[in-house]
Amino acid sequence: VVNATPAGMDGRSDPVPGASFRPDQVVVDLIYSPPTTPLMARARATGAEVWGGLGMLVRQAAASFSIWTGREPSLETMSAAAVRAIGSAPR
Repeated sequence: VVNATPAGMDGRSDPVPGASFRPDQVVVDLIYSPPTTPLMARARATGAEVWGGLGMLVRQAAASFSIWTGREPSLETMSAAAVRAIGSAPR
């Protein structure tokens, strides 16, 4: 299951409120702030494998950096900067 909508960015909305999940499913919510959305929390509670959108955001930024500069960035550094930026963003 992939959520590529903004539903959940408010920390309250769930794009598929009636859906049920199983431990053998993978749920990807491309939202990166908040770090855990209602969809992610609900899927995780059933044992599904859950991924948020921060990793994709960081890897897209890294790819852009490489294209523009010809240099490979540190994913660890970029990820840490993204986490700091999201943590200090106004809600």
